[in-house]
Amino acid sequence: MKNFKSPDPHEHTDHILIKEKDLHFYIGYYLGVTKEEAKQIVPDTSDIPHITRNGKRYVQKTALREWLTSMLEKE
Repeated sequence: MKNFKSPDPHEHTDHILIKEKDLHFYIGYYLGVTKEEAKQIVPDTSDIPHITRNGKRYVQKTALREWLTSMLEKE
């Protein structure tokens, strides 16, 4: 009954912006590998849709998840 009105548990966290330096941590989390292994699997993250604010690059959590899904489907 806890999620009765909000069935998606990620709904409140999907709009979180992830700092560029933390991308491989989240990639590793989604893939179930360490941050170092994520850096080997996905060395280049420049094509992820991002937002630049005050000279720093951020990626929306949902955009990262969608990018990872599309990348894995290509392989």
